Parts: sequence; C-alpha cells; structure tokens
Amino acid sequence: LQSNIYINFSRHNTSRLFTVFPAPMRPMVGCVTNQKSIIHVSASFEQQQRGGGGGGREESVTTIQNRKSSVKSFQSLTFRERHTNTRVCLIGTMHYNPRSIELVSNMTKKEIESGTFGCLILESCEKRWAKTVEFQRPGTLRRQLLDNEFQAAQELIEDQSKVSLGDQSIDELGKNMKRIFKETLKDVTSLDGWKRVKEDLVKYSDSELYPMKSFGKDVQSLSVEDFLLDRRLLLALPVSLFRYPLAWLLKSPKLIVPLLSFYFGLANLPRFVEAIEASGDVTTAFVGTSSGDVVDETLSVLFFLLDVFQIVVLSRLMLVALLGERNEVLSANIREKCEEQKGTEKTVIAILGAAHLNGVQNRLL
Repeated sequence: LQSNIYINFSRHNTSRLFTVFPAPMRPMVGCVTNQKSIIHVSASFEQQQRGGGGGGREESVTTIQNRKSSVKSFQSLTFRERHTNTRVCLIGTMHYNPRSIELVSNMTKKEIESGTFGCLILESCEKRWAKTVEFQRPGTLRRQLLDNEFQAAQELIEDQSKVSLGDQSIDELGKNMKRIFKETLKDVTSLDGWKRVKEDLVKYSDSELYPMKSFGKDVQSLSVEDFLLDRRLLLALPVSLFRYPLAWLLKSPKLIVPLLSFYFGLANLPRFVEAIEASGDVTTAFVGTSSGDVVDETLSVLFFLLDVFQIVVLSRLMLVALLGERNEVLSANIREKCEEQKGTEKTVIAILGAAHLNGVQNRLL
C-alpha cells in the first residue's frame, strides 16, 4: 500500500497541511520538517496493509495535523507557533535571581552557537528599558549590584536589531490597574458585581495559570513544582527579594513615599486597633459591658471585610491586569516576530517572568 500512496508535506495558510492522494509508482517525497510525523503516518499505513481498515488513514493524518506539543526544560517551554510554525522558546524567570540569569544566558548562548538564534524579546517596555539601560550601564557598580536576566541576554547579542521589547507600556498598565481597582470597588457593592468578579477570576485563572483544556498530553506547562524543586533557584531567592525592590526604589525615587507610608501604616495598625479597644473599655465603664462587646464585634467584622476586599482586589489585579491583559500584548509581539522568522528554522526567544509562560503559550500554541 505504501508503494502507491504519495504524501506531500507542505505549508498552507501558515499551517502544516497533509495531502494524501494516489500516485502509482511514485515514491514518498516532500518537504519533511517533523520526523515524528513520518513515523506515525507510516505506522498507520502499515497497519492498514495488515488489514486495519480504510478509516485509519484519514484519522491518522487529521490527528497529526492538529497535534499540539511543547517541551519543558527547567523553567522554559519550547514549541511551534501555530500560524507560522516558527520555533518559540519561552524562558521563565524569577526576576534578578542569579539562577534565572544563568539559565537565560546558557540557553541564549546555545541558540547563538548552534546558528538557530532568530531574535530576542524582552518582557519590558520602551520607558522601563530606557531607564534600565541608562541607570545600569555595563561595567558599572550598579549594573553588577542589580544584575538581571534581561541585560544578561541582551548583552550577548551582537546585532542589537534582533533585540526587541514585547511588554505593555508602563503607563498603559497603570491606567488598566486603576480601572480594574475602580471596577472592583464598585462591583463589591452589588450581587451582579460579585458575579462579574467571580467570572473574571475563573476565566483568567483558567487562561493564564494552566494549559488550555483542549490541549492534549503532549503539551507541557510550568507548575509551582518546577520552581520549588530547583534548589539553586530557592537558595538565591533572598537576592531577588533584595534586588527587585531596590531597583524600583533607585530608578523611581517617587515610589519611596507611598511605599514607606504603606509600610508605616501597616506597622502602626496594631496600635490603632489597641486605641479603639481602649476607647471601647472607657465607654464600657460608663455605659455597660454590652457596649464593649459591640465594639469588638464591629471591629472583627470590619477587619474581616477588609481582608476579603484585599484578596479580591489583589487577585483581580494580578490575574486581569498584570497577567491577562499583558499576556495579550506579549503574545501579539512574539507572534509578530514569528512572522518575520517564518520559513526559517530560527528560534524566537522570549524572556518573561515565570507567571507569564502558561498564558502566553496558550495563545501561541
């Protein structure tokens, strides 16, 4: 049966199309980019030759055409972008972590040395990147003090035209966060609003934190275990916790006032509560014990509502503004670079915070 079946592997509409038609005395030829595909197709035909039935061939070809897969290595995901078939490597990082810096450097060097490097995309915007490059010039003490994965990779690239920025602008991000905060503040005052909050949390949890349910078992994704089981990453965690806020404070001194106000506000909150309780004790001495109980119960309810509100607001901001909407921008910019590399075997490398990887892969795969 194999001797009178011609299989043409071609690209059509920027996706792989498999065409099967009879062509007696013609060998199996064509442009093959996936050796695994040949194995599966041949195995299907051999099974039919042994009496497997006529429907197996069509099912096998369809299955191969729709197959999605990705490979996980450490904190990275490698796959083919679905529209262009361009190879994409997403490297997830813990910002400013020496272990992540080493991983990014090694993987970028490997692509350069093997000749498969296409371009590099950084999770940053023009405003943030300009400030980073200006403030942390190569060879300076600040560059060493605030060593980071983005500059470590960027400095490896000779042709800087192959380096691009893929993140949402910081100004747009600020506007979106204010919008979502106001919407949440309004939504928690009504039942319909709580429904909208729930829909957002469920929707964006599914799309940003986990692989799409329609993906098969060949699609891998990052999980918390990938970081907890990396001992070197965890040992270097204190470095990240030191460098990250320090970088923000040094590059954006205006943040010092609100951050310190927030810190001292939290630090003095227990004293504030004690003062209220003391006032309740004074009231009890004049009015009776029931008044003190009312004050305690009221405080308990208020603090409970405050805790719930904080969780809801932070969760919505994190899932919608910091992940969902930014992942849309990141994915669009990565796909644009995939279009530029279309038809080559070059790799598009994107260096992102680890929390972005699953959501970006969901959109590109």
